[in-house]
Amino acid sequence: MLSTEVNETPMFVAWQAMVAAGKLESDIAQYPVVKAFAVLASQLHARQLEIDDRGEPNALDRFAYWIHHQLFPEGTTLGATSIKGIYLYGSVGRGKSLIMKTFLDHIGMEAHRYHFHQFIQRVHAERNTKGGGEKIDWIPDGALLCLDEFEITNVVDAMLMERMFRQLWARRVVVVFTTNLPPDDQYTAGLQRERFLPFIAAVKRECTVLNLAGDDDFRRKHGTEQAGYVISAASKPPVVLQERFLALAPKAHMCRLRVEGDRYINVHRTANRCAMISFDELCNKPRGRADYFAVVRAFDVLYLFGIPKLDETQRNAATRLRELVDVLYDCGVQVVVSAAAPADALYTGHSARASFHRTASRLTEMTA
Repeated sequence: MLSTEVNETPMFVAWQAMVAAGKLESDIAQYPVVKAFAVLASQLHARQLEIDDRGEPNALDRFAYWIHHQLFPEGTTLGATSIKGIYLYGSVGRGKSLIMKTFLDHIGMEAHRYHFHQFIQRVHAERNTKGGGEKIDWIPDGALLCLDEFEITNVVDAMLMERMFRQLWARRVVVVFTTNLPPDDQYTAGLQRERFLPFIAAVKRECTVLNLAGDDDFRRKHGTEQAGYVISAASKPPVVLQERFLALAPKAHMCRLRVEGDRYINVHRTANRCAMISFDELCNKPRGRADYFAVVRAFDVLYLFGIPKLDETQRNAATRLRELVDVLYDCGVQVVVSAAAPADALYTGHSARASFHRTASRLTEMTA
């Protein structure tokens, strides 16, 4: 597609209009990325027209293609045009999710969009129900799958990736990732990483890898004073936090939130779908995404207290805090926190420093 044609695509025209109207700040680093997404939108639209004219391949064609893809994973197509996805990485707050949203608004087809932790939680739930297997059968052949904030943090997920995405790509599913990390930096310190490397190679083969360059964090740039962030090294909720909470929920009481089976989360205070819960309860115990989704289902406002400075010996707690903040952010929960240091200074370790930048950025935005 010629450059002039890209400039005339609906997505790129819409993006330029938002910049011209002052709804978006002009950022030269975003333009090549927006153009790449505009091209992909046009390719998907053209393929949909081709499918409408020719019809989807039948079951025998799909099976033959799947077998061929196992033997010759590169260069195969199934009926209608095969399209490469996009793997977009860049620093926090650079506008990756906004570009994704604009793209989805202009593709003219159904998309399956998940934040990655929601997607992988469903994968594990389906595997538990069906007794294993990697087939993602709720994503149809030829679909568009968009995964925000892609990041692999544990060995169980890492071992699934290559097998799971191999069958998605074999079924012509177009996958778009947004992430803070380039492919080669995913899961760098993980157990059995050598078994994860084929997935990295497959991503580079099946997707166009794009870097949204630059250091501007638009979340911070347009943020305000952090009224919802209290600096306190105490492990108990500071007086100012308790006063704010009681003003919001004067009849608050202690409770236990059931998560699954016989597991519970001890809630320090709760009333009116507001909760005050300690960092120790949510991040210093063997918690996971299911626990954090239970919190967002039960409460609209969370006062999180007692966040300490986290060094390398507390890497597991830091990982849980990252997952908790991602879930709270993605689900739109209002958050007030007390912590021993500003968000940028909470994590003092080294192995998860790059990943924790997103957590600090989101905490800054959520508590502004």
